[in-house]
Amino acid sequence: MAKKDPAEFTAQSFGSSPERFSKQKPKINGSLTIPVDGHDVTIFGGPFDACPKKAYSVCLEVHSALADSATILLHAPDFGTPDPQETRDAMRQLWEAMREAPNSVYYVGCMAGQGRTGLFLALMARLAGIEDPVGYVRREYYRAAVETPTQQKFVRDLDLTGLIAPRRIVAGAISAGRITADPVTVDQEQAVAAAPVHPGAHSIFSFWPRFFRTLFLPGR
Repeated sequence: MAKKDPAEFTAQSFGSSPERFSKQKPKINGSLTIPVDGHDVTIFGGPFDACPKKAYSVCLEVHSALADSATILLHAPDFGTPDPQETRDAMRQLWEAMREAPNSVYYVGCMAGQGRTGLFLALMARLAGIEDPVGYVRREYYRAAVETPTQQKFVRDLDLTGLIAPRRIVAGAISAGRITADPVTVDQEQAVAAAPVHPGAHSIFSFWPRFFRTLFLPGR
């Protein structure tokens, strides 16, 4: 599949009319494919304000206009890193969701979809056994991903021991050594529209933890 510049894609790919689209509207930066229990699962990434409504999502920008719709809200300062334990919890939750429904739409985003988004994607790639996860994310998702040395160190040093229990031997294109996670393409945008909604996305059970966090931790 030929790679295309993500900048070429517009809101029209998600069903919006050209009249409603402006050049300032956030767009998806790219996507990443990782092996999860024998399935090649695609995770999209970019500004969280560009998150598709149907996505099972991880938001690392609490000030995003769409933060309240996130399945998982993980606080991380711009150019910084999130809390280690909260990060492990978010990774575990996303991994279990991908195990349950590998063909659903998954999305990770922050303000611009570069530093913090790249950090989380690199951690998921590391959890999946991808060698050089930061390099992989920069090559296949977005070249400016994982912006700071502190973020790189966080990806390298976060303790992932016992985070998941393996179920099956990895199979598919990635296990065969053909890692081909293209940036966002027209086909991938169509796949977002066609993919089923994950049963855990935007449920009442994902709302209440965010409500109580907002209530008792107003600064996070």
